[in-house]
Parts: sequence; C-alpha cells; structure tokens
Amino acid sequence: MDADEIGSSSRKHWPESLFSLEGEIENGKTKKTKLGFEEDRVMPLLHGISEMVTSIETLFWLPSWLKIILILISILICDFFEPRLLVGAGYGVRFKCIFVNVAKNILLFGQLDDSMSYLVEHLKDLLRKSSFDVQRSYQRLVKHMWPVKSFHSLTAYSCPIARIFRNVKPEYSDDINTMVSQLFPIQIGQSFDAKFLLSGGSNELGYLVRIGGERVELGKAIRDKYIMVCCFHVPMFHGGWDSSMVQSLINTCSELYAADMDFEMVVVAKMKKLADHKQVFDHFLSGFPSSCFVIPFEDSKRRNFICKYLELQLNDIQCLLLDNKENILLHGYPRFAESYGADGFPFTDEKLQKLEADEKLQSLTNYMVQLLTSNPSDVLRKTNAEDGCDTMTISDLNKKDVVGLFKCVNGKLIPKLQEVYEQCKIQQKPFEVLLVYIPFSNSLDPKNHKLYIDNLLQKHKLSLWYMPFNNSVHHKLCRFTNSCYDQLIIFRAQDAHIDIYGAEVMSTFGIDAYPFSREELVQRELNKFKEVTLETLLISKSRDYLLKGGANISVAHLRGKNILVWISSLSVNCIPFYHELLLWYKENQAKNPDFEVVCV
Repeated sequence: MDADEIGSSSRKHWPESLFSLEGEIENGKTKKTKLGFEEDRVMPLLHGISEMVTSIETLFWLPSWLKIILILISILICDFFEPRLLVGAGYGVRFKCIFVNVAKNILLFGQLDDSMSYLVEHLKDLLRKSSFDVQRSYQRLVKHMWPVKSFHSLTAYSCPIARIFRNVKPEYSDDINTMVSQLFPIQIGQSFDAKFLLSGGSNELGYLVRIGGERVELGKAIRDKYIMVCCFHVPMFHGGWDSSMVQSLINTCSELYAADMDFEMVVVAKMKKLADHKQVFDHFLSGFPSSCFVIPFEDSKRRNFICKYLELQLNDIQCLLLDNKENILLHGYPRFAESYGADGFPFTDEKLQKLEADEKLQSLTNYMVQLLTSNPSDVLRKTNAEDGCDTMTISDLNKKDVVGLFKCVNGKLIPKLQEVYEQCKIQQKPFEVLLVYIPFSNSLDPKNHKLYIDNLLQKHKLSLWYMPFNNSVHHKLCRFTNSCYDQLIIFRAQDAHIDIYGAEVMSTFGIDAYPFSREELVQRELNKFKEVTLETLLISKSRDYLLKGGANISVAHLRGKNILVWISSLSVNCIPFYHELLLWYKENQAKNPDFEVVCV
C-alpha cells in the first residue's frame, strides 16, 4: 500500500483500516487482495508482525540464508467469527505461512490455527539451527564494528547480527585451562615473569611483532620498560561501553608513545567463536598505533594462554601493567582510561589519589586561567578555514570581553550556539568561542571525532576558534567540570570570572542572557526587584485595591507597613500550611500592627 492509499483508507474506512496484501498468482501477475480489519485488531496484528520481522531480519544477516526462499502465503488470514473478543498480541489473528531453507533442506509450516508467537518460535528455532559465516557477512558487519573508519559510516540503527556476539563468554581448550590452573594467581605488588607470559607459557624467548611489522626479540622488547598487556574479546561494536573504553585506552597509550616514555603496549585479541577470522582480527588492530606490539593471529594458542591467565572472562577487556622491574602495578578492567591521560601514568591508586588531591587544591578558575594564559603565543585557528586564514593567539583571545569555552562532546549545542553567535555579531556584542574537542563518550578516535564535529559546524555555517586535541589536558578539564555533555564555560580574563553553566543559560534565555552567566542573570533580577513598589506590584489598571474580609482595602493604605507577599496556588496540599499561616499572622499582628500578609 502506498502513502496515498494509507491516507485515503484512514479517511474513508474509519474505524477500519484497509490493507493490501500479496495474494495468489493469476495469468503471470500477482493479484492484490484487500481485507478489512477492525481497528482494535490491527495493533496486536502489527505487534506480531514486528516480532516476526525482527526474527526474519536476523535470519537474513546470516549468509547461509542468502539462499533462503521465504514464502509468506496468505499471511494475515484473519478470523472474524468472533469480532468482539478482546484481542491480545498473538491471539484472534490467524496466519498461514511456510519457511523454506533450501540450503539446509528445512521446511517449517505455520498452520492456519497457529498463533503469531508460535510462528516466531519457528523462526527462532531456524536461527538456532543455522550456521553463520562471518566472511560472507563481513561487509555488512564491518560498518558496525569498532574501530569506525569514518564518521560517515556511523549508522543510527543497530546491527541485528551483533546480538549474536553479546554476552559471549570466552571459551578455552582443556590444555589451556590445565596449564593456567597450575600457575600462581596474579597479585598486585608481586614480581611477575613477563617473558613467560608473552611466550605463551614456554621457556622460548621468541619475538614480539609491532603492528607496523617490525619484529623485536622478546627480551629486548620488554627490558627495563613498563609493559601493559591488554586482552580484548573481539569483535567489538561501536556505540558500546567497551568500544569507548578501548578508544580511551588507545588515546592514552598513543600519548605515552608520543612522549617517548619507557612504555610498551601488547595487544592480545581473543576471538569470539563465530568471528575467528583474520579479516576481523586485522580490522580490530587497525584502530591501534603501529608502535604497539601484537600477538599474531596465527599464534592462537599463545593468545588464548595470555587471555586465560589474565582472566579475560565476563568483561571484554582485561589489562596487566608491570613496572620496569616487572612488578605488578595493575590487573583488571582499565577504568583509569576513562578519566586520565598520560598525566595519570603509571595509573596506580597512589598516583591517581595524588592527582586528585592536587586538583582539590586548585580551583576551576585557576585552572582555566592557567589553560588560557600559560602559552600566550600559541596560535589558534578556526574550524573549516583554509590554512593560514583566520588566526589568533591565546593572548589576543584573552583580551576579548567574553569568551565561551565550548566543551564539545556530541555537538548538540551547535544549533543554539550558531543562532546566538550570529545575533551577537548583529548586535555588536563582543563574544568569542574557543572549541575544545572531547572525544571521550563515543567510540570515535580523536581525528574522526574532530571531522564529525567540524562537519556539524559546517552544516550550520559556524566557524569557531579551536584548541588542538591534548588527551591529558582535556581529560583534566573534564574532571574539573564533571560533565559528559556539551558545555559552554563562560570566561572573562579581566576579572577571572568563570561560569560552567553557560550552555544552560544560553539555551534557556538566548541572546537576552548575554553575557550568559548566572551572576549576570541574578543581578538583573535583583535590579528589577529594586524598582518594585507596592503600586507596581499590586495595582493593575483601575484595580488599586485588595480584598480583606469582604471589604475593599486601598493599596495606598498599606504604604509604610511591613508586607509579606505570599504567592500560592491554594491547592488542597496547601490547606494545612494555610491554617498555620493564619495562626502565625494573628500572632505577629498582635505584636506588630504594621504587619500585613497579601495572598496572591
């Protein structure tokens, strides 16, 4: 049924809905059969169809089902013999259909008396009996897998086949389980034999391979270095908590490599059973710096041994961090990566607690001043601007009357910011915005996150000054402001005034709230109250009186008295308080005859 038919049917056949269904073939053409349904039977019918479509959608992601001929014959043959019965999902509506899997020689019949829920169970049974070929489905799957190669490939819908990989526990062979069961458990602070672990439980030294291809002898690769061994259950899908954590971990490790720290990261991928293919393995590795070491795909026994020993079980990520003397500093899920960059290295509890204590002694205002004044000669550029065009130093930015530091997490503030920014230009109100990219709450790498935000800015024809991404600096800013949403921090260098609620003020009041600080709004309201008199507050046109006990009392009669204005909806909930107020009023008036209460 096309859109016009839907529109006309809703008008001409109310309270019935008219459906066009594929029917039998006659003279080489498909006839359309039109059936009428009472309105109260349509919703349960659609509910059942949605369940079936979900199951079918999952089946069609399976390559072995590319050869399926799914025939729905007279699907929606309804029973109208008892039209007034209450209809629940799967009841009162009858179907006849068959499911054919040619490749597997499976034929399932849905009989005329079968309920929708019964037919859905048929589909789920087919799903359980079907094999899955990840290589045949790779091009579909890769669009949803981490890492995301381009923000353009982000999709708004979830991948049905991804459900197969959810909550899958790693499986290990009996010989791996036996080997690990005979070893000492990992304990923080104890010495650890990194060579034994990375050689797969053997005494052979062997080699480690960097993702970029360089082979390094194992002993030389880890000598006198901090070693982080990270196990991952692969594949991971973008948008999930684990994929965001992996990206944060990579951002921090990239920062450590760039700083030439004595640090190495070893990537160990435990492949999920249905995705144990090199294509999936290589895609996962493509998200890591080429400097990282990796246990090759072909060396599955060594990968499985390391993951089992590091207890990769329920979580899809497990890390082991050793210091340069091979003492265990950390073992478990790398939660430090969501809040700290290289400034938290080596990520021990003592180090992170010290950072936290130091930051408590430093206010956000001091940090902002430090952030925006420590390197005054640093040159800022504008987003979506040609090279060399539109530059400004930090020093020049600090001379502006009002600066908004835009902490951009997802870009949802951009439309409102563009509207107000243009209005400030028109009204010649000085206002500059410094964009800070915050790629910590999604699974995009910093480069793709920047491209994604820049694309949004371009769509809204907005160009802003931006600060180059610095993992540690931007993590510290997030710790101070404690927000995972877009934020506009209003900063005035002249008086070091800071307000972290600029986005809320701007979104609520728009240009009228310039310069977008709560202090300014409060001051305006106080100024309004200073101008309030009894007459301006209580007189409306010719009504210059109040009521008391049935009599009209002139507002002028209250001049010189102490007045309490009580504004209330006088709802049922206010009645107990109303009685208390009356008693309180009588007590106070007995002591002070110049006291009055005006109820609005």
